[in-house]
Amino acid sequence: MPRHQDTVGPSPGTRLALGFATLLPLLFLFCCAQASTYPLGEEVFPPRPDGHRIAFFDDLDEVPRPYVKVGYIRVEDELFADLPGTLAAEARRVGADALVLLAEPINYDPCNDDEVQTALALRWR
Repeated sequence: MPRHQDTVGPSPGTRLALGFATLLPLLFLFCCAQASTYPLGEEVFPPRPDGHRIAFFDDLDEVPRPYVKVGYIRVEDELFADLPGTLAAEARRVGADALVLLAEPINYDPCNDDEVQTALALRWR
């Protein structure tokens, strides 16, 4: 006798779509840039607002204003992350106004093939 096809539950295509929908947030969770800050000194600055523009410089001699060094920010990029955006967000979080990009990252791990960018965070005086 043939088996009746009235089954309860999602179709195989729906199950596949639900599986991808479940895994996609996990992919973004593990494939985003990770930022670490290494403070210079004891002073803690209030964070800058989300819309605050962060200036980027390639050399400390290019900085046009007086400043205080806040600390170093290190960002590791895995797959699709936005390095400049993550650097700027972390700079705002620690109260910085500008970043000087460094050629050599701090705590560089040659066994890790992620993109790494380190910057010196500055706050205007």
